[in-house]
Amino acid sequence: MEEDMHSFLSTKSEATEELRGHLEKLKTMYGTAVKALDDLVGELDSYSQSTFGQLITEVSKHSALEELYKRITSEAEYLLHDLEDNLNSWEKKLTAYAQQQREGGIDENEDPRNAAFRELREETGVTSAEIVTEIIKI
Repeated sequence: MEEDMHSFLSTKSEATEELRGHLEKLKTMYGTAVKALDDLVGELDSYSQSTFGQLITEVSKHSALEELYKRITSEAEYLLHDLEDNLNSWEKKLTAYAQQQREGGIDENEDPRNAAFRELREETGVTSAEIVTEIIKI
């Protein structure tokens, strides 16, 4: 029994370390992607300001173009805001995912036996197991 428990804990520990490694890779991958998107937003913002500066000169000559510029500016601001919201959303999702990876235990209203099987499956991928004996708390 003790050997089985030790084996289970060892397997869970190895699986946990492997998951931590995967999590770090995901953090790096998503962090790099978020940084690249952030850089792209900065670059697009710079280009758009330069382009809009040139348009302002021409738009002031024509009132119809001035209205077009206002619509384009409004759309650009909306798109930049939407992109910023998406980046924030991804950051929250990654944070929640990282937190979920650190969690483990019995869910609310979950039977301890079912929790043990679920954790074993989640942490190690084992889908078939049998409880040999249970330890009763006194």
